[in-house]
Amino acid sequence: MWILWAALSWGADIEGTFERSTPSSEISAAVEAAVEASIADLPGMARGRARGQLTDKATTCSNYAFRHTEAELAWRCDGAAEVVVPVAQLGVQTTLQIDGQAVPATVTHQGDVIEAVFAGEEGSRTIRFTFAAGQLTVDNTLAGSKLSVPLMWSASYARQ
Repeated sequence: MWILWAALSWGADIEGTFERSTPSSEISAAVEAAVEASIADLPGMARGRARGQLTDKATTCSNYAFRHTEAELAWRCDGAAEVVVPVAQLGVQTTLQIDGQAVPATVTHQGDVIEAVFAGEEGSRTIRFTFAAGQLTVDNTLAGSKLSVPLMWSASYARQ
């Protein structure tokens, strides 16, 4: 029964490797517009510094690789260290290892959607992975107490 439940709950299109199909120029333009909207209410002197910091944090992977077992869900961005979430920790606040650092996070999985929320002292980053028909859409949101609106951008990926 457990194996049947796991197969049905994971969804058919999650596991595999996905290559970015959205052109870099489109992503850059979307990030630039989102950064400007996010810093619009900051004092003039703070905008330049905030613009650079947000642009540096608004990264988009060239490819993703996903895998899952009965025990864990994992993904890798551009060959970086794999982010591994034990299935028992889905939906609860936990600490994940990201690039060698312990990061507070909550990862949920519902059908063909995985959502990861990483919280820090200065704000949060939400990554929403939506899988459909061999495609992956990744929606990113950076939020912070000093931003008037969250910084949001998306990219599409094709299964390889």
